[in-house]
Amino acid sequence: FIEDQKNYEIHLTEILLEAIDSQLSDKRGHSKRVAQYSNIIAKALNMSEDAQKKFYFAALLHDIGFLKIHSSDFFNKAELMQHPVVGYEMIKPINFYADIAPIILHHHERYDGHGYPARLKGDEIPLGARIISIAEAFDVMTSAMSYKIPVRFEDALDELRQNAGTQFDPDLVKIFLENITHKHTQ
Repeated sequence: FIEDQKNYEIHLTEILLEAIDSQLSDKRGHSKRVAQYSNIIAKALNMSEDAQKKFYFAALLHDIGFLKIHSSDFFNKAELMQHPVVGYEMIKPINFYADIAPIILHHHERYDGHGYPARLKGDEIPLGARIISIAEAFDVMTSAMSYKIPVRFEDALDELRQNAGTQFDPDLVKIFLENITHKHTQ
């Protein structure tokens, strides 16, 4: 039964991920890359396998709220800013996703308290959300999308450094920079 449950969780997540990629075709693969980058930080923090899995699933589904936002509203900033709340409401009732719901809700909070939806700051922001925030920003900067060209790897690292302590948790940025640089140069 437990193995069936795990397979169900993985299969459902894959279905949801495909739906997210279909809705956000311009950002295809974004969620998987964010999950991979998030996992770099989680591993560097020596988190348990369960915690790493939790953050990985949260990163895969961080943009699930976009499934309920009509594509015509993608140019409406107020509508777009609702996707964490919408995603939280979608995920929270599903038992095996319930503990990642707060991470999804707060992945656009800023370390300095100027993010959304709750304007949390510092350690008030769930650790998983602080991790995903860094991973998502790095992926958005370094990935090609129809509305922008990717920045160079080094420029993305500089941007993270410059925003450590304001947008991002400075300790997590340091860990990410140390580990992504090492992985990138291998």
